[in-house]
Amino acid sequence: MKSLVTFFILFLSCMLYAQIPNAGFENWTGNTPDNWYANNFPSMWTTITKSSTTHSGTGAVRGEVVSFSNTIVPPYINSGVSGTGFAFTQRPASIRGYYQFNSVQGDDFTVGVLLYNNSQAIAAGSFETTANAGSYTYFAADINYVNSLTPDNCIIIALIGNSVGDEHVGSYFLLDDLEFSDQTVGVNDGSTVNSFMLEQNYPNPFNPSTRIDYQVPSEDLVTLKIYDVIGNEVATVVNEVKTAGSYHVDFNSAGLSSGLYFYRLTWGSSDIVKKMTILK
Repeated sequence: MKSLVTFFILFLSCMLYAQIPNAGFENWTGNTPDNWYANNFPSMWTTITKSSTTHSGTGAVRGEVVSFSNTIVPPYINSGVSGTGFAFTQRPASIRGYYQFNSVQGDDFTVGVLLYNNSQAIAAGSFETTANAGSYTYFAADINYVNSLTPDNCIIIALIGNSVGDEHVGSYFLLDDLEFSDQTVGVNDGSTVNSFMLEQNYPNPFNPSTRIDYQVPSEDLVTLKIYDVIGNEVATVVNEVKTAGSYHVDFNSAGLSSGLYFYRLTWGSSDIVKKMTILK
């Protein structure tokens, strides 16, 4: 019974930090993702568009540096319809997501998050890179707090900049599948595995197979198990010692009925729980 209670506490904790409006950029109105503000100026320039090159789902956001009347216009998006953020009352430890980036002459790509209480900034975190990424690459950044206040508003921004001058036409980013986590991850440059992470399975819902991606920061025993809604173990997908690195497995639901299930990744004494849906 104790292990079952722990299991559902972990599940609820995982779900708690997943609430970023339109985090997968699936819903759009024109060239602006719903619940986000884009610096497009109709009839003059368009820096933000919907992309069908996605990490998951059918949409991602693309931001590209453009030129208008000999003026360089870099792209940026802010969370919130008017760019002023969204109501948020949790204290996540990190922000995560997936990106692609094409950098021209040192342009950099940044994803940042600011948390506010009564218009006062109480926490911030950011990921920044100048490295090209031709395929979707995982990023994560810790959120650092200056006090113990609970936020009431959150602003997330993604943009292309240049620390020494104007940005360059041809630089662009793709961004998809943002989420908050209650786990710290340390500095992440998109290339070093330094965190314990479990991705949302894809596709989801699924029939009969789905892919599960995960990563571990050091060598230890790793297990990946599937449970039904009352906590019964129905499958063991992984049960072996793994070295530090990123991995994926394909899970086949043959023999299982439609419904909600949970998958639990354990690495040493740490574990993460997420949910999946089988739809037959």
